[in-house]
Amino acid sequence: MASLASSARADSTTATQGSCDRHCLHAVLDTYLEAIFKQKPGSAPLAPGYRATANAVDSPNSAAIWSKISGYGELQRRYFDPVYETAAYLGLLKVDGREVISSVRIRVSNRQVSEAEWTLAYQGPGGHGEAIPAGMLSNPPPTTSLAPEKRPSRFMLLSLAGDYFQALQDHDGSWVPHSPRCERVENGVKTTMATPVSTGSAADSSSAAGFGHLQGNCLDHFEHFNHSIAELTLRRFPLVDEEAGVVLGAAVFVRYPGVKEPRNLINEYFSVRDNRIDGIWAVMYYLPSEAPLSSGWENR
Repeated sequence: MASLASSARADSTTATQGSCDRHCLHAVLDTYLEAIFKQKPGSAPLAPGYRATANAVDSPNSAAIWSKISGYGELQRRYFDPVYETAAYLGLLKVDGREVISSVRIRVSNRQVSEAEWTLAYQGPGGHGEAIPAGMLSNPPPTTSLAPEKRPSRFMLLSLAGDYFQALQDHDGSWVPHSPRCERVENGVKTTMATPVSTGSAADSSSAAGFGHLQGNCLDHFEHFNHSIAELTLRRFPLVDEEAGVVLGAAVFVRYPGVKEPRNLINEYFSVRDNRIDGIWAVMYYLPSEAPLSSGWENR
């Protein structure tokens, strides 16, 4: 829970919002992405010491970003945090000519991009982590901002995201406040409120990701991870958008010894309504077995 405590301390010491408000963050994010689409780093508002990662690998000027990503996909969501001076893009991007589920977080310093964290839902080693871009279109995150009186506090947003990560590690989600119809969409696959998987067909897998027998909400049946998920480590909460009621959480899932499924890097966008988790949209990448236990950002 150290990351959550650090986030709370950062909030308590921030007397005013940073110099880049929501409008500014939106402009910087779009300018940065459009420079990448055009393969023109010189037109991007990059700060001195700019650092970027792509799926936890340092990639400030690599082909993984600058030559492969050519434009927006059909689904686009943007979130802004003027307190942390961060912005995030969740949705589809065109990568090598195909749409890929993507999460892009930037940090802004003096109206320039000082950090960029790219999580792209490519299929991981051994065929793990197949993503269904069309599933994001079928199960999109909400688009509306909340009325001021309906907005959860930063403390509540951070608390609920931290509670979710801890509940998943403890394999017990019963104690975390959430909507009875809370949805979870993981790499475009809805893993909640699912119909039973009976045929094992590709169609069944795309609708329920193999979790079709778990007919519950986003915090049900965590006991099924008793022999799979050992720890959620390197937890961070780099963006809190109070107007949207969304908090971005990042972590690495660590497996028990002997589990064949590899560790996975995950960005989770938690939608909070009425001080309860109401929906979760996850972008995941399964890390190669030889990769270090790192998100690329734990020391920043």
